[in-house]
Amino acid sequence: MKSILLSLFYKIFDLFLQKNQLIYKICKHCVDRYRGENNSDIYNNGEYSFLKRHAGDFKIVFDVGTNKGEWAKFILGINKNIELHCFEPSVYTFKKLMENNFPDNVICNNFGLSSRKEARKLFVFEDGAGGNSLYKRYGIKKEAQEKEQVAMDTLENYCRGKNIKKIDFVKIDTEGHELEVLKGMKSLLKENRIKMIQFEYGGCNLDARVFLKDIFDFFKDLDYKIYKIFPNEVKLIESYGQYLDNFQYANYVAVQKKINPK
Repeated sequence: MKSILLSLFYKIFDLFLQKNQLIYKICKHCVDRYRGENNSDIYNNGEYSFLKRHAGDFKIVFDVGTNKGEWAKFILGINKNIELHCFEPSVYTFKKLMENNFPDNVICNNFGLSSRKEARKLFVFEDGAGGNSLYKRYGIKKEAQEKEQVAMDTLENYCRGKNIKKIDFVKIDTEGHELEVLKGMKSLLKENRIKMIQFEYGGCNLDARVFLKDIFDFFKDLDYKIYKIFPNEVKLIESYGQYLDNFQYANYVAVQKKINPK
């Protein structure tokens, strides 16, 4: 009976729905929302509600990949008293960031974070664009227009220089460079000096040749659990599964095991 109904459905689909772009877009949107993917709107993809529950207790926050400061303004809107450290390597974008005239509790740095102190080439698609990346992008319509040499350092070095002992929250949005940023803070993670780390995953991971599995493996021996951010909740990912590596945009957060992020 089940196979007969399924066969009938496929016939109806092939006749009336297969080439209907509107139906496709509606279904795709529903699937994306169900899976917590391909929604960059902070206010309805789950990021706002998650941070609203926790950011009131934050004292020190790192914004890695600040761009022009949209997320910085967002988190300050939730808790204006945090000490916010921003990292933006591009000279042009950093100038735009500084035009926000943030208060003194916001420290802006014109370099990026990585696994080591070095100079790197930034592929620039457009001045100030959020998609500018340390990796050459493939399979997209617009090619990088130029390359900019940018400075990189590690989070460990930065904290040592600033005498920062503990961090409440680190947000990483570095267009595929997330794993390298994590490597540059590993000693702090081993010592449980960072409570939460939010990181992006998506198409840029293809360009960086970094699987989500690589990030799960990185956290395997650390005292953290990984959750996926959904519009109405965060879900614990008990263990890595191949279905997760679909390169669709999503946000994950690694949380110290002793903390309940829900």
